[in-house]
Amino acid sequence: MDKSQWQSIETAPKDGTPILGYCDGKYTTVYWDVLWFSGKGIWQLVEEGYEALYGDWNPKYWMPLPEGPNEHEDHN
Repeated sequence: MDKSQWQSIETAPKDGTPILGYCDGKYTTVYWDVLWFSGKGIWQLVEEGYEALYGDWNPKYWMPLPEGPNEHEDHN
């Protein structure tokens, strides 16, 4: 992974777009969400196809997720 692609979390999209977040030597897929019951905005983790709230995991850096494979390509 090219470290030059990591950007400061302040520049990350806050429209629900999933991104790759990095904090304290760990990285995972996260997205910005505003909690309906408090109005507080937080980074939520996306894990194994479902959304999971794990408290206040605050990434310091981010990068866009890579594009998936083209499923219409011939894989022979």
